[in-house]
Amino acid sequence: MGVMILVLLLCFEISCSQQINMIEEEKRALLHTKWWDFSHNFSGIYYNEFGSVIEISRPMITPKDLRLADLNFTAFPNLQHLDLHEMGLIGMIPTQIGLLHSLISLDLSNNNLNGTIPTEIGALPNLTHLDLSYNKIIGTIPTQIGLLHSLISLNLSRNNLNGTIPTQIRRLDSLVYLDLSDNNLSGTIPPQMGALANLTVLDLSYNKIIGTIPTQIGLLHSLISLNLSNNNLVGTIPPQMGALANLTVLDLSYNKIIGPIPTQIGLLHSLDYLHLSNNNLNGTIPTQIGLLHSLISLNLSNNNLVGTIPPQMGALANLTVLDLSYNKIIGTIPTQIALLHGLISLNLSNNNLGGTIPPQMGALANLTVLDLSYNKIIEYVNPGKKLRGTHI
Repeated sequence: MGVMILVLLLCFEISCSQQINMIEEEKRALLHTKWWDFSHNFSGIYYNEFGSVIEISRPMITPKDLRLADLNFTAFPNLQHLDLHEMGLIGMIPTQIGLLHSLISLDLSNNNLNGTIPTEIGALPNLTHLDLSYNKIIGTIPTQIGLLHSLISLNLSRNNLNGTIPTQIRRLDSLVYLDLSDNNLSGTIPPQMGALANLTVLDLSYNKIIGTIPTQIGLLHSLISLNLSNNNLVGTIPPQMGALANLTVLDLSYNKIIGPIPTQIGLLHSLDYLHLSNNNLNGTIPTQIGLLHSLISLNLSNNNLVGTIPPQMGALANLTVLDLSYNKIIGTIPTQIALLHGLISLNLSNNNLGGTIPPQMGALANLTVLDLSYNKIIEYVNPGKKLRGTHI
């Protein structure tokens, strides 16, 4: 019995000694970076109950030419949160990042990091938040990103990433937020993205993505914001997108999308912003748009839309911006436009509108920009006060 107690005490002493050595090593690693000193008492460093570092956030001291490699990752086995955004960090993300197995969140955004995303990042099984946005990172998105099964938020925007979106992203079952915008990504949108059932934000804008919008996008029933603008997408708008009942933002502008606006767009009753401008859409404006009672901004400009302006648009009581310019719309301006009392900007220019300006439009007290130029309007009736930005 006495021998057993002695062994236990010896093991305890060894464990304590190891713990003390680890804490000392962590302290040396922090001092080595020259990001902290004793006078600031390691501001931004948080410890667990044993004194081991579990969180590192932006220090008070930020010398020039900071390198992420200056931080010895091997010294922090218990690190859970690493937040070094806006520190002016330069250099590459070290492969040793994969040694931080306890890491839950990693924010290296708004720095000057270059090089590629190391494949070792896939070795962080507990990671829930990864933000590498606003850097100068190049190369492809590693397929190992699909190993981060706990990931909730992934932001790689505002970099110089190229290549295709890896299909392995479909494995990120917990993903809620995905932003890959402002890169040089090419290829198509993987239809496998339809498996991301918890996704609420998807932003792939400002890339070089080609192909059609996959019908599987309609499976993302939790989606609140979808931005695919400023790409090279072709084909039509899939009617399956009418199943995105929670969608508040839909931006498909600046692509090469053809065909009519699907009538199923009227099923998106939560929609606040609908931007389909600068495409090759044709056909008429569906009357079902009048069902989008939450709509604040509607931009269908620079397309090949024909037919008349649906009078049902008068039901869009929350609308502040309406832009139908640069189309082939005919007919007259419906008097129901005067029901849009919140309207601030109305642009119907560069169409084939005729008739007269409805005198009821004098009731649009909030209107500051009105452009009806380059149409076939024959009379300017009862204009009321001169509006800033008025073009007839």
